[in-house]
Amino acid sequence: EIKRLTGLSTSEHSTFISISQLAVSDMADNLVTPIVSNDALRVKNFTEDSTRPQLIDSTVDLDSGRMYLTFSETVRTSSLDLTSITLQSRHHVGNSTVLPLSGGTVESGDHRIQTFAFTD
Repeated sequence: EIKRLTGLSTSEHSTFISISQLAVSDMADNLVTPIVSNDALRVKNFTEDSTRPQLIDSTVDLDSGRMYLTFSETVRTSSLDLTSITLQSRHHVGNSTVLPLSGGTVESGDHRIQTFAFTD
């Protein structure tokens, strides 16, 4: 996934394209003129990533003390603050038992799914 690769496609200055002659052909079966990686073409238009990740799924395994969070896109593991996560017994806080996590150990890298062992 492109977003997981640090430094790639973060601006027009870090987004270049090379292409093999086998990548595409025209209607007369003429192969595209290749662009070699040592002379890659810089993109002319670049749209920066401005989409905020969303938590779309979660799993809590009380036997192992692990939680699995699935986000809509790759997230930076180093930004994960486990003390910002709270377990609740109900959808709404009213009449709900709540447990803010006090920490834990992140066990995954920069991916959509974050795995960690939690402490309460």
